[in-house]
Amino acid sequence: MDQLKRGDFGKKNTQSIKNLAEWHSEGDTMDKEKEENLYTYIANTVLEMIPGKWDWIKLYAEYWDGYYKCYFYYSPAGSGEHVYSLDIPNQYEVSQETFDRLDEQLYGYIKALWNEFKNQGETAWTNLTLSLQNDGKMKIDYDYSDLSDLNPLEKRKCWESNYLLGGVTSDCRTD
Repeated sequence: MDQLKRGDFGKKNTQSIKNLAEWHSEGDTMDKEKEENLYTYIANTVLEMIPGKWDWIKLYAEYWDGYYKCYFYYSPAGSGEHVYSLDIPNQYEVSQETFDRLDEQLYGYIKALWNEFKNQGETAWTNLTLSLQNDGKMKIDYDYSDLSDLNPLEKRKCWESNYLLGGVTSDCRTD
């Protein structure tokens, strides 16, 4: 892979998200403008974290009872491979400080989205997966499963199986 200059990381990715009208699900009662703004902030923060062009992004976020976990994978344009978000600073020799700042920003937006669901009387999800294609197509899967019995490594392996490897594992969740 091409090495990226340190100064390139953390700048606005040219593949930013502009129109989210197609993003929301039918039947939602939550304030659509707030929801769409939060999706835009989440997506654009992830795009700032990605050095260079990409084909797809898959983000996992978990939030419940004060527990938070978020990571993503993306495929650099034309590579056919995927990169784990926490490997970006070392793999591309980018500033850990900048990456951590953006990660904290991402956390704030995920937390705000979860709180918005709760404030609007919606059932608060325990985890979500945001899938984004470089042509702007996006899908969000909300999950309401009790994940407290799974350790973080089990959850990640399960999610990777379902979202990166084509669903090799039938179901890893506990209800």
